[in-house]
Amino acid sequence: MGGWFKIVLKNNKTYRFTVALERVDYVLEGIIKFNPKLLHEDQYNNLRKKLILLDHSWAKIYDICALKNIILFIFLL
Repeated sequence: MGGWFKIVLKNNKTYRFTVALERVDYVLEGIIKFNPKLLHEDQYNNLRKKLILLDHSWAKIYDICALKNIILFIFLL
């Protein structure tokens, strides 16, 4: 679970955003609100769904790891 999306400006300057950022879909949403012509609506919705799914998946992984650490800590006491 990972990856990134890239935005290329007219002057060829590029910006890469990792999908591991917390709520990276907000970054995409802000960019699209600024210039809706950058992506077709169906492309935007498809990418946004994937970004949200990845964000939630990472959150679950972090929660599971934190729970395991708490359980381990309790048993080590």
